Amino acid sequence: MRPISGICLRSSALLLGALVALAPAWVAADPRAGARLAPGPVGAFDLHLAREDLTVEYRDGSAGGDLELTRVGIAFHEHIGRSVRGAVNLGATGVRQRDRPATADVDPTGWYFGLDFDGIWPREGLLRFNAGVGWRYTRADRSDENGDETILDWHTSEARAAAILRLGPAAAVRLGAAQQWIRGDERFRADSSSTTRFDIDDPASAFLQLDFLTGRGGAIRFQARGGNPKGARIAFEYNY
Repeated sequence: MRPISGICLRSSALLLGALVALAPAWVAADPRAGARLAPGPVGAFDLHLAREDLTVEYRDGSAGGDLELTRVGIAFHEHIGRSVRGAVNLGATGVRQRDRPATADVDPTGWYFGLDFDGIWPREGLLRFNAGVGWRYTRADRSDENGDETILDWHTSEARAAAILRLGPAAAVRLGAAQQWIRGDERFRADSSSTTRFDIDDPASAFLQLDFLTGRGGAIRFQARGGNPKGARIAFEYNY
């Protein structure tokens, strides 16, 4: 199978499947777990892997706005209040567009940097409410064998809300919805250069997330999302 941005889809799927299958073995039946389940008032760092399909709309009306995104990164979380914490996240990203002339068979790669803020109310209880906002900047580029360069860069803002139901002393399920705003540019540099602006089309999505508290002072979080974007994300978090 052809790799996407240096990451084989089959290998990524097998890795995610293995990690999810092993998750129950890492979960600790800690009766004090409920107060620390996502996001919790504690500082933490996490490692995360995400795969998303995103549909954008080009301002010039051209086709090919389906982006396949792969992200691998880390995030650092710090509590900034009794029920709120902020995070800085960064990592590597890859892009594939099958039907876009400027990026077909090019698969740009690059990086991203973002900020997130999450709050949870009340801090403890069987049913809680979560709300958050985030911002992320992404840039990816690639040159072909002729030296022609393609650059994609965009800003993503997101607002989200969810209900969190505690399933036991070390597990919870989160059901929510999100709205995104995207503004970016596709730049093609060759003998004749061009820039095409794009934004998001139908920017609403819904997500289901499972949180498992581990015996190592952290959590495993698996999220599946439908809408725009749609995809899956897994994060391994350690509290400090």
